[in-house]
Amino acid sequence: MQTRDNLLGATPVSPLSLRSVAHPGIYAWWDVEGALSQSWPDDFPEVDTAIPLYIGIAAKQNLSARVEDMHLANTRRSALRRSLAPLLSESLDLTRGAVRHPRAGKFGLELEQEAHLTNWMLANLRMTWVGHDESGDVEKPILRNLWPPLNDLSATGSPYRVPMRVLRATFRASAPLKWTPSAERSV
Repeated sequence: MQTRDNLLGATPVSPLSLRSVAHPGIYAWWDVEGALSQSWPDDFPEVDTAIPLYIGIAAKQNLSARVEDMHLANTRRSALRRSLAPLLSESLDLTRGAVRHPRAGKFGLELEQEAHLTNWMLANLRMTWVGHDESGDVEKPILRNLWPPLNDLSATGSPYRVPMRVLRATFRASAPLKWTPSAERSV
């Protein structure tokens, strides 16, 4: 598990630091300062701040594109953002900008709320990453070893999986079905 150890041992930095990383790999999002500590629901399993919030891979694209074009831009395309939105819905007033997508399980935010969420992420979350040409081979074992609270897929057995799915589904159900081309564009 050298890749996992390298991912966990790296110093978390701003997500914008990945702008120049033009190779595939595995990455982790961290809540280093505990910015989400007041946002976890009372009945949510305790979150261990020594593990990343979310782990993902950039296998078909480089790390820079994966982070900037997806996680820092578009909630409908980012599982990380779809997990953060319900947690931060009240503090960032995201509910009023939520837009349900016709495709089951997906929702997005209107452009102004997308920008609010992106700004919050840049101000509060940090990242580590490891370049890896076969990142798809290492992602599942790392997820099953760490169980990051905001990961959903491949997190079978995680104490966070069901509560996170409930939060997402509840948030999505509160969003009106008014998908427009403007909701699809990234910030």
